[in-house]
Amino acid sequence: MTREDVIKEIQKISDEKMNALYEVVHRMRVEFEHENKVEEILRYAGTWSDMPETDYDNLLNEIRNRRKVAFQNREKSID
Repeated sequence: MTREDVIKEIQKISDEKMNALYEVVHRMRVEFEHENKVEEILRYAGTWSDMPETDYDNLLNEIRNRRKVAFQNREKSID
């Protein structure tokens, strides 16, 4: 099936049904994008499983420190 096949089918739908059709297509596109993001994230699952515990602890501390700084900056910009 090609994009043209889908377009031909869409062209057969009455104008009165376009809002409903748009909602269906939009929802599907968003779901497909979400699936792709989940798959992309899951590719990294287990990446750090063989990391030495001290390196892992250092990584977690670095992440915590960066988040702390980022949120402190955000709070200052809100004031």
